[in-house]
Order: sequence, then C-alpha cells, then structure tokens
Amino acid sequence: MDIRASDVTLLAKLCGVNTTALVMTESRACAAAADLVKVRTDSELRAALTRLSSTPVLFVTSSIAALRQARHLRPNLAAVLWAGGDADPAACSGLTRYHHVNNPDGTIRWFFEANEKEPLFLSLYNAQTIKAALFCAATRLLFRAGRKDLISSGSFYATLPASDLLAPFLGRGERFEHAAFFTGTVGEDRKVTVALARAPGRRPEAFLKIPLTDAAACLVRNEAAALTALPRDLNSFLETPAAEIPAAERLSLLVSNLSSVRTRSTVRFTRAHARALHGLYRSGTRRSPVCELPFVDALGARIDALAECRSPTNGLAPEVFQALGQLLVKGREHAARAGHAPVVTGWGHRDFTPLNSFIGEPRLRVYDWELAGPDVPILHDLFHYIFQAQVLVAHADHRAVLAAIRDALRLPEVKKIVGEHGVDVNLHLGLYLLHQASLYARKFASQDRIHEQGKWLMTCWRGALDGYLASDGTLL
Repeated sequence: MDIRASDVTLLAKLCGVNTTALVMTESRACAAAADLVKVRTDSELRAALTRLSSTPVLFVTSSIAALRQARHLRPNLAAVLWAGGDADPAACSGLTRYHHVNNPDGTIRWFFEANEKEPLFLSLYNAQTIKAALFCAATRLLFRAGRKDLISSGSFYATLPASDLLAPFLGRGERFEHAAFFTGTVGEDRKVTVALARAPGRRPEAFLKIPLTDAAACLVRNEAAALTALPRDLNSFLETPAAEIPAAERLSLLVSNLSSVRTRSTVRFTRAHARALHGLYRSGTRRSPVCELPFVDALGARIDALAECRSPTNGLAPEVFQALGQLLVKGREHAARAGHAPVVTGWGHRDFTPLNSFIGEPRLRVYDWELAGPDVPILHDLFHYIFQAQVLVAHADHRAVLAAIRDALRLPEVKKIVGEHGVDVNLHLGLYLLHQASLYARKFASQDRIHEQGKWLMTCWRGALDGYLASDGTLL
C-alpha cells in the first residue's frame, strides 16, 4: 500500500477526522509520519481502537480482513480500503469505489466515484494548452467507452459515498448526486474544491470549497466577505458568483458556476479584462504614499525572514533563491527611496488569472475572490494576469512577460485607468514584483518538493526584478 501521508490527512478531514488520531496499516509511504497511529497486527488494531474509543478515527488499510475486523470493533468507523484494482468487488460489497488521478509526485490530484458516467472533474482542469485540450478530449472518449480506468492512477474503496461525505458541509439545504474532488496544492493554504451536479451529463451547477488548514479557512471566510462587500454597481462590467456558507457544523463555501458553453478562457489580457478592471476601479480609489501602504511594513519582515532561510534542497536552484533574495533587499531599498511617491489603490482580486476568469457576453465572469480586498495598488491584477498566463501557461521568460504588459498598457481601457487615476505604471509594477516575490519565495523554499511551476515563477521574478532595478524603476 503506497498511499501518501498527505492524502490520508486529506481523506480524514473530509470524513470529519480533524485530530491526528489516524490508524494505518501496511503503508511504507506513511511510515515516517509522526501524526499517524500505525498498527501492524490484529492485537495492535484492537488496542488502538480501544484507546481511541472516544476519538474520531479514519482507518486505512489494504486488507479487507483488517477492514472487517475494524468495522466489527467499531461499526460506524470511517474507513478506506486502499487496494488499487486488486480488490475483489464481491468482498467490497457495501463500500463505494473511487477512481483517483495522481500528481507527478504520486499524491492524489482528483478523485470521483467509479460509477460516474461523465468526467465531471474536467471542470476543475485548466485546458489552456493543446496538450491539455487533447487530454480532455481523450478523457471524454474513454468515459463514453466505459474505460475510465485507463486515465485513472488507481482506485480505493470507502465506507462513505460522495453524497454522504459532502452532507455535513452542505447542511440541510442543497443535495447533489454527482461530485468530483480536486485536492488542491499541498501546503498551508490547501483546500479541496468539489464540482457538483444534480443530474448525470450536466455541467456543474456549483463548486464547494472545503478548507483543510486554518490558513485556508481564513481564505474561505475572506471570499465570502469579499463577495458580500464588493460594490453593487459592477454588473455591467463583471459578474461574480453567488456564494454562501451552507453549514455551521463544518466550514465550506458554496459558489455558483459562472462558466457555460458560451464562455471561454484565454491567456491573452483582452479589452474585456481591461473593462472589468476599469469598472472595478470606478467604484472607489484613494491615493497613499508608498511608506503608508500596509504591504511595505510586511515587506521588510518577509525579506528578513527570507534571509534566515537555509538554501533549499527541494529542487529549487540555490543560485536562483539566493539571487532573488539579494534583489529583494535592493528592492526594499528602492521602495524606501520612493517613500512619499503616491500610489493609487482600490479593490483588487489579487488572483486574477486565466483559470479564474471567463469571457462571456456582455461581462467578464470572475471566480476565486478569496484574496480580494480594498487598498490593492491599481494594475496589480493586470500584472498578475499576464505573469500567470505567460509563465504558467506559455512558459515564457520575463522578457516576453514585459512585452505582453506593454501590449496591455496600449489598450484603450487601460489607458483610461492610467489617465483617470494618474497611475505611475513603473512604480506599481515594482510594488507588484516585490509583493509577489517576497510573499511566495519563502513559501516555495519551505516546501518539501517545489512544483515545477514554482521554479518558473521564481526564475521569472528574478529576471524582472533584476531588469527593474537595473533600469532604476523605469522598466516600462
């Protein structure tokens, strides 16, 4: 059995097991996990369940005999049989089978009930490239042919079907019969996002966000608050999802699905995106000197903390990490010299990307407002959209990113933003680079294994910051 410890924790929290009391057997991959209770024999299993009799427990095993014994000792025990495709279906009667698709590191990326007839999980997939589009097309064909096992990394059985798993998060209101789970990125902000449909063959009607950490819970609450606090006069420029926290027992956020067959996503920053930002900024802005921005206070602490980090051994090139740290120190000094220069701030999404926005008629439809808030430097969202699209989708370097930003600044609506609000685009670009690089460099460096996209972003920030400081803040 090769289930990863992070996946055990994820499945446990979905089952309502929020403590560290998880009972495991036969897992080499979980052997070093200090927060898992590991048992090897029947007597150890009996002793562990007796000791944890008043504690919610998830039992994970690859043995149907061990599962039966555990369920005999505790009939309502939440359990997962991690048996891959080797389990005898007759022996698993009464359990729900799930397929899972893994990340390159072997952790679960998506999972869904094996009896699903449509690949609902593709609604959680960013199909921006030709390769991604081909994967989507091939997956749909395999589902129609009844061969979903060919895109699956494996399968497991659980005591709870998806509808029962989700019931505590949805409360007594909504009921969905079909679901696909996206497990998110391992780290302090990890959430599970669930695509939900009431009938087979339909597009998801809603998405459910389930936080797995305290930091993720703060993001979920912030999104609910932001969608309530956003100015009401934005409907002619952009559309936001309806959102609610459906249950008091377990925190989650239910948001409506804004995409349709008539919407599309694009890696280009278009006039539709510019109109949405122009409308957002019209709802109110203010001018503040650089030295009074909350971000500037946090910047110093982040850079000091980054300097104390040891050189990473998680796949991130040490020379990139060290060079970026040195550039951030110089960038802090540059920001200090601009201390009283005016910065225009307003409402910002702060995760404005091709994945989170769809072009519809007549408005741009925008998801994922969990980082949103007021007092964000204007054009932050423009810079972020282009960096994310060019680096993560097009795999471009910092020179191509800057060329795309210059193209966007020529759009009529962007010219209006700059002219109406008197924006110093170079200063605002510098603040964006300092914010992103200082915020995420330490997060990336502290990960057990950095994702390839993190390497791309770090390299791009290094090149852009180097150019920005070499030009004395006149890169554009």
